[in-house]
Amino acid sequence: MRSRDAIITKDANGNIYYSSGGTGVGFIRITPGNFISTVSGVYLKSLSINQKPFPLKASINYTDALSLNYNQTKIEIETGIIDFYSKGGSRLRYKLEGTGINENWHYAPYYYTIRYDGLQPGNYKLVMQASNASNEFNGPGKILFINISPAFWNTWWFRIIAGICAVALIYGLIRWRLHQKFYYRLQQSEKEKQLAELKEKTAQLEMETLRSQMNPHFIFNCLSSINRFILKNKTEEASDYLTKFSRLIRMVLNNSKQSFISLEDELETLRLYLEMERLRFKNSFDYSFTYNNSVDIDNIFIPPLLLQPFAENAIWHGLMHRREKGFLNFDFSVEETFLNCTITDNGVGREQAELLKSKSAEKQKSMGLKITTERLSLLNNSSNEQTFFTIEDLTGENGNGTGTRVHLKINYKEMMEV
Repeated sequence: MRSRDAIITKDANGNIYYSSGGTGVGFIRITPGNFISTVSGVYLKSLSINQKPFPLKASINYTDALSLNYNQTKIEIETGIIDFYSKGGSRLRYKLEGTGINENWHYAPYYYTIRYDGLQPGNYKLVMQASNASNEFNGPGKILFINISPAFWNTWWFRIIAGICAVALIYGLIRWRLHQKFYYRLQQSEKEKQLAELKEKTAQLEMETLRSQMNPHFIFNCLSSINRFILKNKTEEASDYLTKFSRLIRMVLNNSKQSFISLEDELETLRLYLEMERLRFKNSFDYSFTYNNSVDIDNIFIPPLLLQPFAENAIWHGLMHRREKGFLNFDFSVEETFLNCTITDNGVGREQAELLKSKSAEKQKSMGLKITTERLSLLNNSSNEQTFFTIEDLTGENGNGTGTRVHLKINYKEMMEV
């Protein structure tokens, strides 16, 4: 190609060559790209969140960062390109970097709306860049930082607080449950304790009632004996009997004030009673006490006047009808928390006593043994009389009665329990 005697040519790369001076000797190369390369820029026209315009203090184009809530996840950004040379031929490229996202470049036309929907809470960086007329992305990128805050229930501090509250709630429930169980057991224990105390108080009242019945009955028998001495003009015997009776009454009155007395005091009272009966029946019988298993009479406590009715029954039923001298033995042994007492007499036996039909003996049996049986039933917390004493008839070779043996079982207390 010639122009005013200059030779102009163009190679495959678009470079232009022309000769100077029209001589055809020497060429000048011109690269058009060096003269038309320009820098294009991206600008932001508008911002919509959840399909609604998002209010900003300044234009979106002058905003570097966005702070959104957890439910503002649908983002639309309308963009444009500033380029005075490409005349609409420039292109846009963009990519989003951030939490769980590392996109490649996306390419878009001159005017384009960037859309993201369903972004998770986190920090993101949106990078945008425009090409020039030569389709070169040589300009500076525009960066928009986006922060989407998580819902408060997904924040670390809320989870810590919720965890602490859950632990505290579980601990509180466990403590409350344990407290309820403890309170229930305490109530049950209190109820059982109150019931036991009520039963014990009832038993004590019943025992006191029985003792109040026993003492007048015993005193009446003694006064009857004194009266018999007086009627028979036996003044010395009456005086001796009255002296022993006064001592006995004093002991009975003192012992009646207590629910339990020592076995030593009980035996001393019993000795006084037996001496009075021996005096009344002209020493017609003897008595003895035997101890087995190292019985500690000072440390064993039983209800007062518990043995006397059995001794009285043996004397009035058997010994008073015997022609020869009678004998009455008391044998004591300890087995766990029980005091075993065996009372043996060599009287005529119950069968012979029934034949004699002693009215006084019948009265004694109905009063003394009946009251003692009830007292034993309360003492051992049982209504089965056979648990407390049994009466065994003793017989000889010819089958005749040779006495009786009473096996008495008493639930005793020790000194520390009284």
